[in-house]
Amino acid sequence: HTRLQGDWSSDVCSSDLDFKEAEGVTSGEGILLENVTLGDDNGMVRIASTPAILTEITQLTTALGMKVDGLFGIAALAGYIVEIDYQKHKVRFYERNAFDITTRKPNNKTSFLLPLTNMNPLSVISVQMMRGNLHESYDYEFLLDTGFGGYVSVASMSATESGIVNEKTPRFETGAYSLSRKFSAFKIRTPYLKIGEVNLVGRIIQVDNRNKGEYGLFGIVGSRFLQNYNVILDYLRKRVWLERVVPYNQEEPDDVERATFGITLRTMGETFRVEIG
Repeated sequence: HTRLQGDWSSDVCSSDLDFKEAEGVTSGEGILLENVTLGDDNGMVRIASTPAILTEITQLTTALGMKVDGLFGIAALAGYIVEIDYQKHKVRFYERNAFDITTRKPNNKTSFLLPLTNMNPLSVISVQMMRGNLHESYDYEFLLDTGFGGYVSVASMSATESGIVNEKTPRFETGAYSLSRKFSAFKIRTPYLKIGEVNLVGRIIQVDNRNKGEYGLFGIVGSRFLQNYNVILDYLRKRVWLERVVPYNQEEPDDVERATFGITLRTMGETFRVEIG
């Protein structure tokens, strides 16, 4: 997660609304932020007339273990070319005509240029999606979500339907959070997964039981994946540039890949047997 200082003032107009999360529907209040300032004296950007949602986010603060005052999303990014530099903990905003990433030539090994599509084709400003594959013939859309602290997640129905999960698949049970809810999930080492030309075969990914396993849910690409790249998002031209900065073999391991030391205690009548492994 990238944290930014900021200040804002809002319009007096508001309206009640319900918005869909990764899990369930949450009520909020829609307002218009007249002026948003992000950053500090070392770098500052102002965003005018930005729609926002007032809602309860204490669940997110609990999940992250740190105080979170607010989240900024695609409406704040859409007016700029935005570079997310995870290694230097910086977000850079460029004017739309500053440069054009669509002319760059990716080698599809350490650099990638992926097309983006609108999740909601009827909306002027929409969450962005990247296309991937759960199988050679199974296309799948992933939300580009820098607010998701995981690596990559896939909805359980699609994971089963595509064949990357079956009843014999080794798994590690876990849980995940949306903005205000917790839901069950498990992790697997995926036998097949591509996002654009990024090959993720053999990586640990999360399989989500969101919305009671509802059919047709999107996948999610999160910050633990993106932190290995220099990320440039060009909303206007619907492209994202990924340039690897962390070598593949030096990526932060998932929790289930970390070495563990466990002791199991079994009783055999009056004898105690200790197994270490």
